[in-house]
Amino acid sequence: MKSGIRNIARGASVVAVLTMLTACGGGDSGPPPPPTYTVGGTVTGLSGSGLILVNSASGALTAVPGSPFPAGTDPEALALLGTAPWGTYLYVANAGSDTVSAYGVDTSSGALTSLSPATFATGKGPSSIAVDPSLGYIYVANNGGSVPTPLSGSPFPLVVGPYIATDRTAAYLYVTTGTASVGYGIDGTTGMLTPLPGFPVVTGTAPHSVPFDTTNQFLYVANDGSADVSGFRFDAWTGGLTPITGSPFPAGNLPDFLATL
Repeated sequence: MKSGIRNIARGASVVAVLTMLTACGGGDSGPPPPPTYTVGGTVTGLSGSGLILVNSASGALTAVPGSPFPAGTDPEALALLGTAPWGTYLYVANAGSDTVSAYGVDTSSGALTSLSPATFATGKGPSSIAVDPSLGYIYVANNGGSVPTPLSGSPFPLVVGPYIATDRTAAYLYVTTGTASVGYGIDGTTGMLTPLPGFPVVTGTAPHSVPFDTTNQFLYVANDGSADVSGFRFDAWTGGLTPITGSPFPAGNLPDFLATL
């Protein structure tokens, strides 16, 4: 799988794209993930590192062997890219050292192994990562406002912010900024970004993370300033967002990050 890093710079209101970085070899696609089985009752006599049991009743977590794993200074965000058996990779944005750390993921144990090279340079203060699994690109939002070394044709005059996400087909990328979300189409060949019509879409105050649900039908925004969550229905044909009934939904104080399961 081919991997690259593309940087989104804040403050200068531009997007700049770094040259592609090869992280691993292999094909660009693989078979669907293996089936998941549910076991009820009492299970005994299980051993070996290749078997992982998750307590679905309580949601309890067990530490991965070797955890915690070293990263850069002030790691703020992470993203997974790839599918077993060709490889799964974890990328971490290190805001304090202006780098992204790259790891291979052992899909049996969950343990991490640093790739070679282990880090990639970004712009100033990387704070969020979004991935394009179809092309193997990684988009990094730089909260410090610097402009990284560009490709030909970059930087682009796009409104950007520190928190970004792609939909699950990697056809669109969304950025939170001010009191709104801005959407871009992703070129399926080059990975370049094009502003979508109908944006910005209003969110709450100081929007932060923007995850999609697992079905790729809905996008949610954590609004740090207004202490609520905005929910939108996602149009996979156009990339458009429509507020869902009841949105925004109340949350606790200073909600910054969301995750769907």
